[in-house]
Amino acid sequence: MIELRHVSLSYAGTEVLKDVSLEIRPGEIVALMGPNASGKSTLARILDGLLIPGSGECVVDGVSTKDDPLNARLQVGLVFQDPDDQVVSRRVSDDVAFGPLNIGAPDVEARVADALKTLGIEHLADRDIQTLSGGQKQLVAIAGVLAMRPAYIVLDEPTAMLDQDGTGLIMQAVAAAKSAGKGVLLITHDPDIMGAADRILVLKDGRIASYNAIAPTDADIELPGLARFWNRLGERGIKVDRPQLTVDGTVEVLCQLKPKA
Repeated sequence: MIELRHVSLSYAGTEVLKDVSLEIRPGEIVALMGPNASGKSTLARILDGLLIPGSGECVVDGVSTKDDPLNARLQVGLVFQDPDDQVVSRRVSDDVAFGPLNIGAPDVEARVADALKTLGIEHLADRDIQTLSGGQKQLVAIAGVLAMRPAYIVLDEPTAMLDQDGTGLIMQAVAAAKSAGKGVLLITHDPDIMGAADRILVLKDGRIASYNAIAPTDADIELPGLARFWNRLGERGIKVDRPQLTVDGTVEVLCQLKPKA
């Protein structure tokens, strides 16, 4: 499990994150929403050990990033919002292989092939990355993280440059990661992909404004369709203990509701 325990961080005298606590569990998809400049990308870099909290701590599977930041970088795969920020090789397959080679993985070729196949980009293996579109670069960046086979995956606006087909491939990869017991954090403004989340967190002004966003908040965000559905039921006096954000979960809860006599 990843835990942030009362984490705060300042840049040039400005507090970017303020007393943030949260958990990301294995086999769970968590969506993180919030307006621009709310601290979402900073939070992602703390989870990966790239940034160390000014106060509080980030703990990855029992190990604090203050004590061992390398552990976090091996256990948490981070995909940046701009794929050009993590391109290290010209050839696609070489770029995807870079991480596994650096940790001495014995099965680099298999990892690269599996990652490219998962995202449907095997045909790009020999391409020069600089000739790819922004969306294709994003898929290559995600493939590089998948090839590392981390325990947790953090995706910062993963669908911002993608069309519907590319988004579908990423969500298939996210679902497969969940099924494999990996924890996933989706940082996104896209209400459609938030529907895959088990929980939705809202970050505003450096603080967690909601730990399970179902009702509207004042954070200037659009909630996914099922969250709005549960909110409307609540307005009509129909309350449930644990609103679900997946179609299957919603159907299960609705079937358990007892009609009023």
